[in-house]
Amino acid sequence: MREQLAREKARRVRWLVLDVDGVLTDGRILLDGGGGEWKAFDVRDGHRIVLAAGEGIRTVFLTGRSSEVVARRAAELGVHRVFQGALDKGAVLSAFLREEGVAAEEVAY
Repeated sequence: MREQLAREKARRVRWLVLDVDGVLTDGRILLDGGGGEWKAFDVRDGHRIVLAAGEGIRTVFLTGRSSEVVARRAAELGVHRVFQGALDKGAVLSAFLREEGVAAEEVAY
């Protein structure tokens, strides 16, 4: 019964909203002496994002930090929207849902 309910909920998902640091990376942030930032992304996560897009699921990155590395990775994967420097992620997510006309049950976060 619970498994069936979970499957029904999963079928309604059209948006995947992900934090970046510690979710798509191993949680380390490497800073160099020149102001640059390095992150290690798992290629398997990226592959799954691309596969999800092929099934009609759009991806959003929602992160509290700001980094050119995140923007680059999002562009490589065809991520629909990127919100960086989001200190109040709940407020940013709520505004996004209103803008896009997305119901909460269509989102996996």
